[in-house]
Amino acid sequence: HVSAIVSAAVSGDRRWLVTAESLPEIFLIVWDTYTGQPVKYFNGSDQSGIIRVVITADGKSIAFLTDRPDQKVVVWRWMTND
Repeated sequence: HVSAIVSAAVSGDRRWLVTAESLPEIFLIVWDTYTGQPVKYFNGSDQSGIIRVVITADGKSIAFLTDRPDQKVVVWRWMTND
């Protein structure tokens, strides 16, 4: 990350860690905790800042809440890139 991490979450099996920075744009990194290496990146340059990130217990989907004025929840199926 180049900016401060504003939120982080870990999957139920502790295999996947997702970290999020918010400014100047949303940027998420999914980490493989077994290797310590990043495995996937999400750049939400069309989104407003991020407030919170969560990952499902099975680690297959990530959701994040964007900041005002147009708050919304974005769901990312990162393993299939949907």
